[in-house]
Amino acid sequence: MEWNDAPQLDPRAVQATSVSAQDENASSQEPQALKITAASSNPKMFTLPWELPLSQWPADLFVNLPRGISRHVVRFVHVGDEVYAMKEITRQVAEREYELLRRLRKLELPTVTPIAVVAGRHDANGEKLEAMLVTKHLKFSLPYRALFARTLRPDTAERLIDALAVLMVRLHLSGFYWGDVSLSNVLFLRDADAFSAFLVDAETGDLHGSLTEGQREYDIDLARTNIIGELMDLSSGQLLPTEVDEISIGNRLVDRYHSLWSTLTDVDKFSPDEMWRIERRVNRLNELGFDVDELEMKTSEDGRRVLVRPRVVDAGYASRKLLRLTGLDVQENQARRL
Repeated sequence: MEWNDAPQLDPRAVQATSVSAQDENASSQEPQALKITAASSNPKMFTLPWELPLSQWPADLFVNLPRGISRHVVRFVHVGDEVYAMKEITRQVAEREYELLRRLRKLELPTVTPIAVVAGRHDANGEKLEAMLVTKHLKFSLPYRALFARTLRPDTAERLIDALAVLMVRLHLSGFYWGDVSLSNVLFLRDADAFSAFLVDAETGDLHGSLTEGQREYDIDLARTNIIGELMDLSSGQLLPTEVDEISIGNRLVDRYHSLWSTLTDVDKFSPDEMWRIERRVNRLNELGFDVDELEMKTSEDGRRVLVRPRVVDAGYASRKLLRLTGLDVQENQARRL
């Protein structure tokens, strides 16, 4: 008796964008004139000084918002009534990340919203400039360093890790291999007395029909290593409460991830007269904030056991229920409390 686990990419993610992302190692001709591929119709995009390196843009365009650590030049920019995050990177990488973010948004996963790829940039002397990836600033969100720069509860690190574990499980369930998991690549929103985590950098990611255990474990191990290093960096800057154990926090991510993954994907085995256990399993998933859209049930060959596994799970159970009942659109933990 086998489960049908043939990987299939969610059809919502197949045709998410018209951008033809190239392999970043492949050579392709750079546009000779400015080319903006945008998911937004904001006309102010065309009035920005694309002929200048981002670091040299007029100061009155910039918005003073907390920024995370990045290996690229990143700025927040006023574009009409909106605030966009601009990141200078190569065209191939910009197109690939834009496409990935669009596909992840189609899957209703918590990521920043991609706005545009700007290529074919040249300065006044005709010299080529790097392309830009434009995303929408996530209102009220903060990078982890900005959170620790404030006076927070001692358990803040644990709450951030719990939010990151939920994000990783959601991404992995959808077949997204991150490849560079760290606190620096996440934005956090307050959600009641907890946090919600949003993916902000998909540069190294890839979307598959499903992930192997090896791919998931690599992401988890890398996350643990990076997080311990980031927390040690905070500790050296005296931004981390003295009672916080960096290694324990890193291990907490691994434990939380495996616990949630197991709850969502494990097979329950019970006798035919214990069907009430199905409802208990569904209720437990609802309590964790997940809707069960499909259950897969089979009987053993001798007919004496029933095997049940959640087949399709979607996060946002409480927020969707509250929206349906009241019209309020809030984060999951806030919805659960209401």
